[in-house]
Amino acid sequence: MLSIAIQSSLIVFCPILELSSSIFNIYFKMEKDKEMTEYIYSILLSDKTVIWSWGFRNPIIIENGLKFKVSGFLFKGWVNIFYNGGSDLFDIKLITFNGVENKSMEGIYFDELIRVIDANVERVENYEEVVKKKYSKL
Repeated sequence: MLSIAIQSSLIVFCPILELSSSIFNIYFKMEKDKEMTEYIYSILLSDKTVIWSWGFRNPIIIENGLKFKVSGFLFKGWVNIFYNGGSDLFDIKLITFNGVENKSMEGIYFDELIRVIDANVERVENYEEVVKKKYSKL
């Protein structure tokens, strides 16, 4: 939609005004996405040891959320976390490095994010034993 300015009884289309409005809307949206990313990141940082065990790296701002790479025992690829404003809950998607959706989980409470991600990325049966076996060779 173009913004319209009225100038001496003539209607003049002003793409510059529309561009300014679009830039503002994009900036505003980016700021909202950045705030949500920071909020999700702060939740994850509440248990640094667990997120480090996933091989957490490369956090990226995405629309209404955060994505990052992991290299866990159960899953290696991207974890995408989205805020669902309608339900005030989070949705998680596990995406392989090839771009294939591996798993989708919806309706996750903020205080369950780390546990749910850990259960799908890292936590295997006999976890402590598996960790000792894998890293005792180092």
